Amino acid sequence: MLEPIILAGLLAAGTTYPDTLKVSSSRALDEVTIIQSKTHTISIDSKSIVPQNILTAKQLSFNDVISNIPSLDTDIEGNIFLRNSDKVTILVNGIPLGLLQENRGDVLLQIPASSIRTIEVTSNPSSAFVSDGSAGIVNIVTFDSKMFDVQDIFASFQAGSKGRVGGELFISQPINNKLSLTFGASARKDYRKRKFKNTTIDHEKQSIEKQNNDAMGRPKTYTSLLGLDYHPSENLKMQFNGDMLLSSYDRIGNIRNDKYKIGNSTPLSQARVTRNNEQRYNTFNLNYLFDWTFKRFPLNSLNGNINYRYSENLERNLFERKPKAEMLVVDSSAISMYYQEWNTSLQHVYLNKQLSSVYSPMAIKTVSGYNGRFQNGSSINSKDFLKPEKPSMRNSFGIDRNINSFYSEAYLQMYSFMFELGLRLENENRSYRYDHDLAVLNIDNVCSWNLFPRAAVSYNFGRNRIQASYNRRSNRPQLSELSPYINNTDPARLFVGNPYLKNEIADLFALSYIWKYDRISIQPALYYTNVKNAITDVYIESDKVTKDNLSSMNNYGLELSLAYSPVRWFDMLIAGNWGGYTLDGRTIGYDKKKKSDTYGFQANLNFKPTYTTLIQLNGNYISDRMTIQGEIASRYRMNASVSQKLWNNRLALILTVNDIFNSIGEKTTIRTNTFEKTVIRNRDPQVVMMGVELTL
Repeated sequence: MLEPIILAGLLAAGTTYPDTLKVSSSRALDEVTIIQSKTHTISIDSKSIVPQNILTAKQLSFNDVISNIPSLDTDIEGNIFLRNSDKVTILVNGIPLGLLQENRGDVLLQIPASSIRTIEVTSNPSSAFVSDGSAGIVNIVTFDSKMFDVQDIFASFQAGSKGRVGGELFISQPINNKLSLTFGASARKDYRKRKFKNTTIDHEKQSIEKQNNDAMGRPKTYTSLLGLDYHPSENLKMQFNGDMLLSSYDRIGNIRNDKYKIGNSTPLSQARVTRNNEQRYNTFNLNYLFDWTFKRFPLNSLNGNINYRYSENLERNLFERKPKAEMLVVDSSAISMYYQEWNTSLQHVYLNKQLSSVYSPMAIKTVSGYNGRFQNGSSINSKDFLKPEKPSMRNSFGIDRNINSFYSEAYLQMYSFMFELGLRLENENRSYRYDHDLAVLNIDNVCSWNLFPRAAVSYNFGRNRIQASYNRRSNRPQLSELSPYINNTDPARLFVGNPYLKNEIADLFALSYIWKYDRISIQPALYYTNVKNAITDVYIESDKVTKDNLSSMNNYGLELSLAYSPVRWFDMLIAGNWGGYTLDGRTIGYDKKKKSDTYGFQANLNFKPTYTTLIQLNGNYISDRMTIQGEIASRYRMNASVSQKLWNNRLALILTVNDIFNSIGEKTTIRTNTFEKTVIRNRDPQVVMMGVELTL
């Protein structure tokens, strides 16, 4: 995995995605502020959070913020789960990650929360958004001038346990009445310590293998950005953004491997390996956005976006073995990956009309647009760490994927009813580039057309709202999931991709309700999702994993969010969920469907003993989660933080204790006909941080 990755385009200065659509008059009741500090907002089918108001996470990473959002969870590697599914697409200011999506777990662990203005989560997004993400989307909105009140400069510094240190400087400055400048830079030195314990019982060989793998490293990341907002006229707005990133991560690990005959306490063999891992990452992002508004009917506005993202990363591993006869890996390894992607969009709002009168209150909005995504990436595997320029073995696999999408949407408000209809037509062309020795696989290029409809109807009564919705979405396999070459950078879990993977197609249904009275808000929601060709991990050997398509997966459940602010000095958000799911693995050799359920809850408590002092406590619990070959055990987490503001609220001192009980860990059990495997993974999330913030 790519520990040092930070999000390409993360600091695109405040880009607003032009395809985010609302009929202003009909959406006035859609978003409900549910606690006084405006930390969270909830709409009928989406949720958002302001990381700057989450003290227990703002000095850490995006991954730490996620655990504060109802219905969301992250695993030990930083991957996001929404309603028990990890098929979530990450957007930055509305622009998809593209090929970087496959490394998002490591990406999210590195993104500094201080760079983010809001995080928006929705399972029923507009047809204008990309269809990727069979569970929904998470949109990261980065900082801009809206992140501050009247201040133009924001600076922060953090220092914590194990030598963690970081700082940010953000400047938003108007040049004149037509031009404003945004600049940002951050530097961060972190600490990572991970422990892996594997125990494998081989029924055929009647043997037990125990492996311990400890690793420690200090990732360093540096980011910078420059953004320009240009308003040459009242009707034309333009944004120019660019950013760059350099990141490095060197770590060292010790692997201990013992093999036993079942029933014996004396090992048959032992191996001791020191793993030296080097990772480098760099990226840059360029973005141009325009919004051209016309006052004459029927053309109301035209907006578009052109975005280019390039990134490359290098990972090398050198294994020093003792004794050499018991090597855990055949060779040292090096993997290089290169990505580039163009994203373009053009949207035409051709009717946005208020038809209200005493007898006929009505509003209507119709929109059409085009999205184009052009991706290409290459993965190069080498076996010689010492001679990367002329390795003894070198394999290359690449992908070219072009997606052209056309969509149309209509919004109609009649009295207290709101009707929404959308349709997206996508054409995907996917081709592969690979070494000649893979020609025997007969990998066919992909050309497909797909329709993605969306519909919703809602009814407002007073401050309350009820909505029923339907949405069709997809999930596309990534480069590493398709590459048939073995990735042996992790000796405990060799990975080989599957070039025959199919796209997932998901149909999502939901019934949601928002009730608000005085200082309390309640939102229950029922949901059901049917996924065809669901992509999942499959162990084909005790130490080798691939990806494959299940026949189907069904996911259903109930969510409940409760926000309450009884007095000025206290407010809380409590959220719980229960879900059941069914996995049909008959396409990969399983005779029957597997059924299970899971549940979890979150709590966020805010205490404000004085007008300048804030104390926060939050925590979550997630029950066991089933997989097609086993299960993931339950886990919990608790954090605490306190903030004291000084100097007319321009200066803030923050103390955070993350993971108070050092409980973050994950136990996974795998069971097949030939072996049983238990994997226990822990990372070093327990962090004590002290920070200072200054706004001018």
